[in-house]
Amino acid sequence: MILDDFVKGLAQVHNKNIAAAQQLLDHLQTTMQDSLLAIRSMPFNAPVQLARIAAGILKGEIDYAEGKTPDAINAFKTAVEEEDKLMYREPQEWLLPARHNLGAYLLKVKQPAAADKIYRKDLLSTPNN
Repeated sequence: MILDDFVKGLAQVHNKNIAAAQQLLDHLQTTMQDSLLAIRSMPFNAPVQLARIAAGILKGEIDYAEGKTPDAINAFKTAVEEEDKLMYREPQEWLLPARHNLGAYLLKVKQPAAADKIYRKDLLSTPNN
């Protein structure tokens, strides 16, 4: 359900249906309140951790589409912070690096030095990416 809301929300943003994307984000955030998602089953991360990354990325996309650039950048940064909290394992449980979104939007808002820093940090954890 979480990934379903996430990917459908991204599709709605890119189809310029921000209201529908916001509804999906709201549903995702409501679903995240389920206490069962906080239970970690070894050796995996808790599902809520992955949901926080998804919510941060989707919120960033929505905020940027609404012209709220500082809020978008902050949402992407939050997603990166959540991703950094994941326990390392292979294969990775979250396959869409939030740093890619953050870097891409930093480039869009003419902050190439900040984007470069983000991308270089990503290469430390995923060389050859």
